[in-house]
Amino acid sequence: MHKAIIKISYIFFLFLLYSGNVECVYSQDNENVYSILFGWKTEGSIDILARKATAINRLKGAEGIAINFGSILGPTRIVQYDEGSNFLAEAGNAGIDYVIPASSEFMYGVEVFKRIAESDRAPRFISANLVDEKTRKTLVEPYAVWNISGMRICIIAMSDMNTVRDALDANVQGIDVISYDDALEKAYEKVASEYADLIVVAGRMDRNAIMNMTIKYPFVDFYVTNNQSGGFSDSEITTTTIHIAGKPVYIGPESNDHLGFLNVKEVNGIESREFADITLGEQYPPDKKISSNLNRITEILKKKDTEESFIVKTGSEVASVLKEVFKVDAVLLERQSFYYYPLKDSLTVLNVREVVRPDNELIAYYLKGNLLKSVWEQSKEQTDPELRLVFSGISDDGKVNSLPVQDDHEYSVLISRYLRLGGNNYDQFKFGKNYIISGVDMLDAAESYLVAREENLREAAKKKTWDLTLNIDIGSNFNKTDVNKDKELYDKSVPKGMQKLMDQMTGYFNFSSWDNNLIIKKNRHELLHRLNLKYRRSAYMPESGKTTYQETDDYAELYNKYTYDVPSFILKPYVDMTIASELHPGPGKHPFVGSISAGFTRNIPFLWMDFNIGLDGSRNYAINENAFGIKSKITIKKSFSENSFFTQKASLFSDTNIIYKPTAKYHMAFALENTNIFEVQIWRKFNLKLDIKSFLYQDSRYQKLAVGLTYDITIVYSMKFEL
Repeated sequence: MHKAIIKISYIFFLFLLYSGNVECVYSQDNENVYSILFGWKTEGSIDILARKATAINRLKGAEGIAINFGSILGPTRIVQYDEGSNFLAEAGNAGIDYVIPASSEFMYGVEVFKRIAESDRAPRFISANLVDEKTRKTLVEPYAVWNISGMRICIIAMSDMNTVRDALDANVQGIDVISYDDALEKAYEKVASEYADLIVVAGRMDRNAIMNMTIKYPFVDFYVTNNQSGGFSDSEITTTTIHIAGKPVYIGPESNDHLGFLNVKEVNGIESREFADITLGEQYPPDKKISSNLNRITEILKKKDTEESFIVKTGSEVASVLKEVFKVDAVLLERQSFYYYPLKDSLTVLNVREVVRPDNELIAYYLKGNLLKSVWEQSKEQTDPELRLVFSGISDDGKVNSLPVQDDHEYSVLISRYLRLGGNNYDQFKFGKNYIISGVDMLDAAESYLVAREENLREAAKKKTWDLTLNIDIGSNFNKTDVNKDKELYDKSVPKGMQKLMDQMTGYFNFSSWDNNLIIKKNRHELLHRLNLKYRRSAYMPESGKTTYQETDDYAELYNKYTYDVPSFILKPYVDMTIASELHPGPGKHPFVGSISAGFTRNIPFLWMDFNIGLDGSRNYAINENAFGIKSKITIKKSFSENSFFTQKASLFSDTNIIYKPTAKYHMAFALENTNIFEVQIWRKFNLKLDIKSFLYQDSRYQKLAVGLTYDITIVYSMKFEL
């Protein structure tokens, strides 16, 4: 039967007459009319696709088809973001029936191409020479068949032989392009089973390929190509018809704003074939519906694209911070860990809570290089942005520490517990060994790092100043030891400043550098030094008698604190040492005191708080007193600018010490000391300061409490000397 078809087709075309671009043959069917519109390289252009829609709507008619020879997709924003699905859907709405895939159709990889090819929204993909590299089966159907008024027409599609060569290797892995001859030979039996009345081969074929096919496969009735530069013509806009071995070859335009138009008509039993070059100029304005739909989709995708870029920037910033904190080779986080937030600049303490979702537990462990590489590749191939990961430590070409990933090497990676359990289908994370870190909250880790970084930057930028303050202190105080008990019971366990309290008016001179810290940091180590000098003279005004003057708390103090940052623990271990001495000692040994404490510290930024707890030991060399116990210290320090709820600059300081020293010389088992200072600027360099101090001591011998409270209102005049 197939041989009979070949003979009939061959005899049919022996009677074919032609002249220029118009051919006439006799036909027995007076109603057989069809048309073929074809072009290529729409390349994602909304304007060109909309103009093609207008031309196809006017010219194709009910008995025609429209074929795109490839490169319907391109590098426009709408194609980049949605992998071409929306653009291809509108190409179908524009009237394009078939697409012969070229290199740009694989710009998102073979799997994405296959998924889109199976979609009902896109035009139908056909190609006889694109095959799977292993199975050698065609990726899509090799041909299409349609019926027109009783005539059965079969179009065999041929992709450009340069399809794989022109695409990125990563996008066309696993596919091959076979020759046109081999493709026709493979399609021969299936085409024969269609019993087609007319067989057409369409694609970007050159003269030599068509010449070989006409000789080997006479069952083909004619060829349609737009490869004008392939041995047909030197002009890109020439549309012509030639015959090779008796077979018509219709050579259409190569330019993307042109269409080839083959229109077959029948008049008085005579069939005529008109072949024309359609220029998509002003006479074919863009189709309004296609333009409107694509522009609307583009706006939506631009918004999504903007959100996507923000999330990627946000995630990359957070991942970089966490990599610095935990010192791992790579950080991999899922998008669901972050809020959508327009992070225009860098991640800061002020915006970190707007970016990172709380209660997201981090895990660091060792992962084999082959699994890490697999995760990176899987993330790159994800079509859904929500399933892609955010990386730090892995370059765009998949390298870690500037070196290719070694399959057998173990890399330290930081991920969320969600990913560790195989979230987002990343089952590779279920493997790995030797937990380095577990249970750290992502938000806490990022926030602590940013607070420390900001503080270091502030200290580095701040000029070192020495404060010279002249104070007029007007205050009152209250001291209560125990009801109906003499204060002398407590001996020297009550501190010196609280032993003799009375209404007083005090003037004193203070020279201090307490707010200026020398901080030395290296990796996770931090060393802080602070010096404070204070010289004070007090005048007491009793109810009767003369005003008395006495020294109170003049001293020099050097404070040193070492802290080590442990990433896996919210508390940081510390050791501090304080050396202090009075400046005006009386007779006897010089009052020199040293103390050392060790424990854990934590900074809580949103509460402006530093918390310390540990073991404390001290020695007073003047009286040979040793003490050892437990000390807890809470310090709150916050400055308020005039732009906040205060009309002038203000500051708040609160310091609370809770001490338990059962080995103290004076049997002082428990002590609580609290200092609260609120200071606000009232005029230029004058500040008003409210200072409230309280204490509570318990003597282990008598099980009694000594309680004291002082409050001072001070006008402070500050002079600053900058170094």
